[in-house]
Amino acid sequence: MKVWVLVNDKSEAKYGSEHGFSVFVKYGDKKILFDTGQSNLFFENAKKLGLNLRKLDAVVISHGHYDHGNGLEYLLKETGPKQVFVGRGFFNHRYSEKRYVGLRHNREYYEKLGGEFRVVEKDFELFKGIKIVTAAPMITFEQPEKRFRIEDEFKKLKQDLFEDELYLSIGTSDGIVVITGCSHRGIVNIVSHLSKNGKIKAVIGGFHLLNKTDNELYKISKSLNTFHVESIYPCHCTGSKAINILKKNLKAKVEECLTGSFLEFDGGN
Repeated sequence: MKVWVLVNDKSEAKYGSEHGFSVFVKYGDKKILFDTGQSNLFFENAKKLGLNLRKLDAVVISHGHYDHGNGLEYLLKETGPKQVFVGRGFFNHRYSEKRYVGLRHNREYYEKLGGEFRVVEKDFELFKGIKIVTAAPMITFEQPEKRFRIEDEFKKLKQDLFEDELYLSIGTSDGIVVITGCSHRGIVNIVSHLSKNGKIKAVIGGFHLLNKTDNELYKISKSLNTFHVESIYPCHCTGSKAINILKKNLKAKVEECLTGSFLEFDGGN
């Protein structure tokens, strides 16, 4: 199994960066794009990495925020029709307080470009060894930030609980690799939920810890230690302070991912 980081807030020297997230996963003969960032940058970085995004087997978008889904427009324009997996409520308008942070276009626009959407409402096996997992139950102290709002079917704003959140759970010879976009529902909740499927070898993605206090970060570290995750690769919305505290307090190896980072795990090669 191989993972390339195509978009992140920080990058290795020769790759562009932006506030967003996108990774390319190769598992056996299957090629999956998880998130698309907010522009065509993921596509440009993929070219520099020698990766061909024209023959993807699936596109999965973690949730309906611009920095994860707006790149979809460029993907479809460049490569033609694609099967795209999203969660329920993915296309609803979303806000951070009063600022619009949802997708640039509606579903019909993307469908005209060739987007073939499958709305995922329960966990299922995408390919042998690869599962799409739906929104983790919020059973711990973690909750989504109250500043995030979403329009309901009556166009009324309510707190966004990120019920459309999706994660990848990928089997390797030594446990599960979890890929998450922003972890709005809580990284501890997510790890707790997916650990029911087996030992978690690694977690890759944004953990949304930017606004957490030191005490909250210590509490999160202590909770994550109970799951004996081998490696953690934070990026995007995790934040430098949080990454440093995780490095000091987690038993797992903690290595920040950058645009251009490459990770490889045994299994699915």
